[in-house]
Amino acid sequence: MRARDLSAEIAWPPARLAEGVEALALAAGLAPRGRTGSAPCAASREAAREHLGLERLGEWLGLSIEPVGFDSAEVEDLLRGAGPAVVPLGQAHAMLLDVRRGRARLLAPDGSLRRVGVAALAAALTQGGDAARDPGLDRGLGAAGLDERERQGVHAALERERAGRRALVGWLVRAPAEAPWRMAARSVHLGGRLARLLAVKGVEQIAWVLSFWLIGRGALQGRFDPGWLGAWTLLLACTVPLQAGMLLAAGRLAVDLGAEIRRRLMAGALRMDPDALRREGVGQSLGRVLESDALETLALGGGFLALFSAVELVVAAGVLAAGASPIAQVAALLAWIALAGLLARRYLAARRDWTDRRLALTHDLVESMVGHATRLVQEAPERVHDAEDHALAAYLASARAMDRAMVALTAWIPRGWVLLGVLTLGPAFLAGASTPQLAVSLGGVVLAYRALRQMVEGLADLAAAAVAWQRVAPILCAAERRGAAGDPALLAVEEGARPSGSVPVLAARGVSFHHASRHAAVLDGCDLELQPGDKLVLEGRSGSGKSTLAAILGGLRAPGSGLVLAGGLDLGTLGERGWRARVALAPQFHENHVFGGTLLFNLLMGRAWPPAPDDFRDAEHMCRRLGLGALLERMPAGILQWVGETGWRLSHGERARVFVARALLQRARVVVVDEGLDALDSLSLRQVQDVLLEEQAAVLVIAHP
Repeated sequence: MRARDLSAEIAWPPARLAEGVEALALAAGLAPRGRTGSAPCAASREAAREHLGLERLGEWLGLSIEPVGFDSAEVEDLLRGAGPAVVPLGQAHAMLLDVRRGRARLLAPDGSLRRVGVAALAAALTQGGDAARDPGLDRGLGAAGLDERERQGVHAALERERAGRRALVGWLVRAPAEAPWRMAARSVHLGGRLARLLAVKGVEQIAWVLSFWLIGRGALQGRFDPGWLGAWTLLLACTVPLQAGMLLAAGRLAVDLGAEIRRRLMAGALRMDPDALRREGVGQSLGRVLESDALETLALGGGFLALFSAVELVVAAGVLAAGASPIAQVAALLAWIALAGLLARRYLAARRDWTDRRLALTHDLVESMVGHATRLVQEAPERVHDAEDHALAAYLASARAMDRAMVALTAWIPRGWVLLGVLTLGPAFLAGASTPQLAVSLGGVVLAYRALRQMVEGLADLAAAAVAWQRVAPILCAAERRGAAGDPALLAVEEGARPSGSVPVLAARGVSFHHASRHAAVLDGCDLELQPGDKLVLEGRSGSGKSTLAAILGGLRAPGSGLVLAGGLDLGTLGERGWRARVALAPQFHENHVFGGTLLFNLLMGRAWPPAPDDFRDAEHMCRRLGLGALLERMPAGILQWVGETGWRLSHGERARVFVARALLQRARVVVVDEGLDALDSLSLRQVQDVLLEEQAAVLVIAHP
């Protein structure tokens, strides 16, 4: 099928893009919020033609739509793992559901599913199928003996080579980080993949048991029939690809689940309450990060071990039920599994205590490193290590208790079962049970031993993962907090619209706020109004609530009562993205940061990324206007120099000007600067003030009196 014919069947026109995205999400089981029909409006659909519009449309539908850039030469590789995704198709778009066995499933505008080869789809996306064919090349290929299909392949390869440097943009459609876990499970097809894993594991175990039944049958009869020996060899050979396929599928599922966990952890870390983070300290936050890594590794590894061991225990119980002492041995196995559960619970308690003490040590270490100079000059030398010694002694005692619980679980349970399983065969042996029955029972004991050894390892990992979950739960809970998406009709025209002179660009009406750690309200009935062109300085003593008000105006905190409006609209109407387009906040110096990355990245954090050429020019122009030209000249890579803790170190004054430049480059209607100018000398302060007055229509500067 030619690219033009294919495009006519699968292309969604710009006017139906929002409808296509929702249909794609429904087909993928992502359950978008049901808002289409009459909405989103035509303006929203038109705005969704650009990737920024699609991202906003995703917020409104309750989805995560992320742009991804790629060269046309690598389009086939991208398509194989991109679905569900929106991919560019000339002036229209195609809705890619997934790729199965080398064929892409596409959602057509008429609601049907079309299956297309990945190569044909890639040719349609890169417009390779419509390229004019060179007659001379055709004659040469014909003379070489290539048929029409082979010649089409050559032409497609040449066209892809020509277009290999052309940049394209697609959009990955995923469940948002705040979506319920069941939606994330559906997005990775967890139920079906687990069912297939269990089925393969069951077949592998049955083949294993049958192979040993065959070899045991021959051994007990005293002769090996070539046919039965061949069947035994085939059964053993079958277990090899089954095990390999099972491990490969489990590894891929672990990668997908691990990516989902990390995505939620990242989203939760960015959405955590700043006050809560400040109260627990840097050391506790670092401990949570360390536990998050343990959560992913231990939960997935332990989960698969426990799952596979459950299948093996069922098979082992079936073998024991066919042996010489079925009731006694099956009952003993069940009792031993229950004992393993009790020991796992004991290990869980010991692991929890050990983790608490370890994280406390981490917190103390970080606090000591941060305050090392203070302790060095002000604390008595003979008492410097007293607290560390007591903490280490308690930690070592807790570690010994955990090790004892671990030994009891991982050593006693498997080995103890072998002794118990053999003892339960005693009555049957004394009663004269047949040799084949005794052999079956012993085989069941061995199978149960292998399963229990795997089970206790899985239980130990799951216990450790449960402890890590308790520490990481606040981050995961923060990820589930859904931000305001805003109205798409407003978002569609946000960049071009400007408020009238009668509407305040920023207003606070009766705003009150109460910190959880304080009895009295820090803000009570606060009113504030900024009209276009206003330049306002807000002064107040320390602790009077200036920074709290700045955080509320910037959308970082929600007021306890009252109303905050930007251009006459509240945060729920505009959404978080729309609010950032109207209000830019430069927080206090100790809450503002230069991140490890290029200076350009730090300047353009509030704008689209990757930057366009105009963004480069705007950033450099703003730096020079704010007096950072000398800094750019000193840095070897200029505006692309790596800065931050591990890069070029900026002085306090340079950092302050970077923070102001970052806020101004956001191109918001209002800039709120919260005590961000205190680190500047008088000449630099005057220069920054002049730029603020010239570049920004409305400015609110918070300062000490």
